[in-house]
Amino acid sequence: MFLLCDVCWPASLMYFDRSVAILTIVIGFVIEAYFVRRIYTKNWRESLLIAFYMNFCSAGLGLGIIPFTMMFDPIGLLSASFINTCIETLVLQYGCSLPMSKKIFGWIFLANFISVGISMLSYFFPLKDAR
Repeated sequence: MFLLCDVCWPASLMYFDRSVAILTIVIGFVIEAYFVRRIYTKNWRESLLIAFYMNFCSAGLGLGIIPFTMMFDPIGLLSASFINTCIETLVLQYGCSLPMSKKIFGWIFLANFISVGISMLSYFFPLKDAR
């Protein structure tokens, strides 16, 4: 599941219940694909591929950033979202040859803020054991 990760997702897999981590990964991935679809008016297939590529790249870099972004407070949420956005907008601009602007950066930041926020909230609201 690391391939569908974000900067924050590898930490989710290491620190949290796996069922919660996988759920947050899927939700975050769909959120980012939705934003890519709306920003660039791509179809769902293209949006999912672009979101996969963005998250694949940010997950690899995220493994080295985890200790700094997993503070469970507003600073951790903002820093993880900002780092994600920087990595992913570079991927969009240079890896996917898509246009970039301050407005697009802001929308990608919002998508990351929501998905990283869900990941961090999942720590405080774990799924109950089904046994």
